[in-house]
Amino acid sequence: TDIPTSMVYNYQAGTATFYCVSASVMTCIALSCIFTGKIDLRDFVYSPVVGGVVIGSSAGLISNTSGAIILGIIGGTAHILLQRWERKIKWYFLI
Repeated sequence: TDIPTSMVYNYQAGTATFYCVSASVMTCIALSCIFTGKIDLRDFVYSPVVGGVVIGSSAGLISNTSGAIILGIIGGTAHILLQRWERKIKWYFLI
């Protein structure tokens, strides 16, 4: 059977996307609870977008799910940290 290698990698893109988005959502909600003591609605809205953006360019290249989960955790952590920084900057400059 002559199956091109490009087809072998493509079936994992959906799985990698699911795991990355899930890890991003869980990380954002957990860090939001740790830092603020409550769950912000913004985290529910933006965390799937963050996971999708992080995995969007590399979903076909990730060969195992642990890489997708690690990318989701990194994206969720970066989102929360940048969101906290943005709130401090807005207060500082009174925007």
